Amino acid sequence: KDELIGPAEFRRLAEQNLERAQAAYEALARKTKAALKPIEVAEKTLEAAAVYEAYEAMLRSNGLVDFADLVMKPVLLMRDDPEILGQLQSRHREILVDEYQDVNRASSTMLQLLWGESNRIWVVGDARQSIYRFRGASPLNMERFEQDFPGGERVPLEFNYRSTDHVTGL
Repeated sequence: KDELIGPAEFRRLAEQNLERAQAAYEALARKTKAALKPIEVAEKTLEAAAVYEAYEAMLRSNGLVDFADLVMKPVLLMRDDPEILGQLQSRHREILVDEYQDVNRASSTMLQLLWGESNRIWVVGDARQSIYRFRGASPLNMERFEQDFPGGERVPLEFNYRSTDHVTGL
């Protein structure tokens, strides 16, 4: 979900991965045991796909959403409905994101949609402080800022203002 991939698409990708791994193994003509590793990884990915499908079915049958749905569902809605996207873009002309290093790709996509190249966005982050990898956060988002937001500018802070005597009261 953090990559905006639903269970059916995840299964399709897992099956493709297994097919590629098996083809690569056949191409190596069973020369080495190391060739089996990609097949094992692909098989585990298919197991994960089955778990994902069961988990999503359980959520739906109980009328529930999880944390990832709170990002994924609005992103899919904005992608699928230009009218809603336009309303949200006109409503949120200024966007501020603190701790940008802890944003996952789905959240970054949401920000890109809301930004829409006509709004203003300001993000603050420090890749060295990324702590939410378990939730898909990646310092790569910091590196890709200028790509994700064309015309964006990265300005490093050379001085830590939070540690000055004026701020800390020392």
